[in-house]
Amino acid sequence: MGLDGCALEYASDELKADKEVVLAAVGQEECALGHAPDELKADKGVVLAAVGQNGLALWHASDELKADKEVFEAAKASMIKAVGQDGLVLEYASDELKADKEVVLAAVGQNGWALWLAPDELKADKEVVLAAMGQYGCALEHAPDELKADKEVVLAAVGQDGRALRYASDEPEADREVVLAAVGQGGCKQHIHTLRFASDELKADKEVVLAAVGQDGRALRYASELKADKEVVLAAVGQNGDAVEHATDELRGGGIVAFVHEQARVFATFNHFLVAIHFDGRASAPLPHPSKRCRVRMLFSHGPHSATNFKRLIADFAGVPRGRAWAAVLRAKPNLRPQRS
Repeated sequence: MGLDGCALEYASDELKADKEVVLAAVGQEECALGHAPDELKADKGVVLAAVGQNGLALWHASDELKADKEVFEAAKASMIKAVGQDGLVLEYASDELKADKEVVLAAVGQNGWALWLAPDELKADKEVVLAAMGQYGCALEHAPDELKADKEVVLAAVGQDGRALRYASDEPEADREVVLAAVGQGGCKQHIHTLRFASDELKADKEVVLAAVGQDGRALRYASELKADKEVVLAAVGQNGDAVEHATDELRGGGIVAFVHEQARVFATFNHFLVAIHFDGRASAPLPHPSKRCRVRMLFSHGPHSATNFKRLIADFAGVPRGRAWAAVLRAKPNLRPQRS
């Protein structure tokens, strides 16, 4: 028994009935108690030794000892340690331990998916569900309907994993704050289908859709009429070139490609123009030495507008992309190829 307590299963009936042998066995493995005779399963000293080694052993104790407070507390302490290392161990706990809130809290805190193993009354406990959402948002699937409609719970779920939106009720799916939190999840937490579970109204909300395609451009497939919006399509393509397949026929058929390359051409031309007006040179001339004085800055040095604001004014008037608009063009350009004539 010193090597493997579960070897008690293969011992003779005489050895199985020997308390010292069983004590040695249960000190090694919790399963050993299951191979002991009923009289030892009802022996408090043996059961305490077993549950002290592993709370799962409570499963094999007699009904009388399962209800014993001292035995239960010993099993509970051991079980909390066990589920703290692997929350899914809760599956093998006795019904008494599964019904204990502290045990379940420890389990879902280690693995939110353990929520499905909890009894219904604890699945309906908001504190337990919030603890599970903080570890694994998609465990919202196992929460009751009233908590799937609870904004605090759903926000915690989608904040951990945006895909959890699919398990929320209709109300949170139509809540702008909730949907923005869901589609804004980056990295491995983002899923291209998250936007699919938003309400129709929010699928047409430009800010929501921009947040979604900013994480995965292919989310454009769920963007309703915004598939025809150049800014949205540009942001989507900038994140993932395959997103162009979800744009409207007009944009997919070369419109967005032409737009991106035209914007790049306009920006380059504007830069040459700035060189000319800065330094009294030709637009095609090479960049001058930094020591030469800027004519635009001299012109407005004593006026209410700075040279920078003047350049912005010219850019906006000429339709030159700048700031975020130019950044979107830069991201999209490498993902697109010019259409062949």
